[in-house]
Amino acid sequence: MSILDSIGNTPLIEIKRIWKSGDVRIFAKVEGMNPGGSVKDRVAYQMVTDAITSRKLKPKMSVLEASSGNTGIGLAMVCSALNYHCTIIMPKNVSSERMKLIRAFGASLILVDGNTDDAIRTAKNYSKMKLGKGKAYYWTNQFDNPSNWRAHWLHTGPEICQQLQKVGWSGYSAPNPDVLVASCGTTGTIRGCKTWFDYNYQATKKWKPGEEISTKTIAVFPKKDSKIQGLKNLEISKIPGIYDKSLINQRDMADDDNSFLMVKRLAREEGIFCGMSSGAAMCAAIKEAKKMDHGWIVVILPDNGYRYISEGVF
Repeated sequence: MSILDSIGNTPLIEIKRIWKSGDVRIFAKVEGMNPGGSVKDRVAYQMVTDAITSRKLKPKMSVLEASSGNTGIGLAMVCSALNYHCTIIMPKNVSSERMKLIRAFGASLILVDGNTDDAIRTAKNYSKMKLGKGKAYYWTNQFDNPSNWRAHWLHTGPEICQQLQKVGWSGYSAPNPDVLVASCGTTGTIRGCKTWFDYNYQATKKWKPGEEISTKTIAVFPKKDSKIQGLKNLEISKIPGIYDKSLINQRDMADDDNSFLMVKRLAREEGIFCGMSSGAAMCAAIKEAKKMDHGWIVVILPDNGYRYISEGVF
C-alpha cells in the first residue's frame, strides 16, 4: 500500500448546527481529508495514471502543470510517490503555504506575475521545451484534460451515492442527492459528479428521454476581483476545455465576506477546518436549502484550511 491508496473515500458529514432542519438535510463531502489536503488529489492521480497507461508520460519525462495551488500540491505528492519529477507554475499571489507544500514534496516551483491564465500560458510555452538527454515535459493541462472530470465520474460521484445510502436513505438503491453544490475552478468536479448522477439515475429508475434528471447542480463562481483562491470567473477568464454548461442547472456568485465568515463558522460550529472556496460552496448550499421543503443537499468542501493560515481568514 502507498500513500496514493488513501486518496478518496473522504467522509460525508451532516451539517447540524449551521443548518438545522429535519426535512432538508445538508451533507458536506470533506475533501480536505485526502492525503494532499484537497479534492485535487483525485484529479492529479487520475491524470498521471491515465498518462502512464496511454504511454504519453514516460519514465524520463517531467510532469508540468499550471495551478493556483491544490492541483499543484496533488501532482507534487503523486509524482513523489511514483518517482517522477514535477514542475508547477503558479501565480505569485497565492498563499505561502501552497508554495511551501509544493516544494516540500520535492517539486520545482515557477512563480509568474498575473493570475492562473498567465500561469497556463507560461506552462504552454514550457511544454514545448526540451530538457536534454531525451527528456521532455508532459503537460497534464488540467483545464482541458478529460481525466480531470473522469476522476469524479469514477470515484467521487459513486462515493456520494454509497454514503447517502448508509445514512438512512429509504428510496431506491445507490441514491443521488437532490442537489449538488460545488465551487468551480476547472469545473471538473461538477461535470464528473453530474455525469455520474445522470447515469446512475437512468440505470436505477425507469427513465425516459425528456424526463427531469434527479440531481440539481449549483456551480459557485467568484465575483470579479474576488480573493477566494482556486476559483475562476468564466466571464473574465479563459474557459476550461472540459467545461460543459449544459450540466449546470444554476450559478451562484460567491460573496467574499460571507464566504470567509462561513469558513470560520464551519470550524467553530461543525469542527470542519476548510478553505475559502468551501465557505463559498456552503453559503450557496444554505441559500438553496432555505428554498426547499424537503430533500438532501450534498456540498463539496474542496480543501482544508491549513494552506490559508497566512491569509488572515481565521
